[in-house]
Amino acid sequence: MDSASLALSKLSELIDLAFRAQTDFEKAAVFSATTTLIGMVETEFSETRAHAMENVERLRWSICAMVGYDINNGHDNDRHRSWARAAVIALENSLLS
Repeated sequence: MDSASLALSKLSELIDLAFRAQTDFEKAAVFSATTTLIGMVETEFSETRAHAMENVERLRWSICAMVGYDINNGHDNDRHRSWARAAVIALENSLLS
């Protein structure tokens, strides 16, 4: 299985976990997993699909902002969840092309 595809699948799950995270432990777990999986995705996209890196960063920022590990720029978690989902879809489409 393609590691970038698997990482994107798991990041999709983390979007919802980030949205529902309540405790500091849950938030830290989501942040840690996100950071690791984003690293896997960055490796794939930076070498072969550099144009997709903006979506990789949007995905990272939105998930991390939802759990308080990055600034939210005044946007609520609903907005970040929407942006993160859109970024995953764009990255999945990029893998297909």
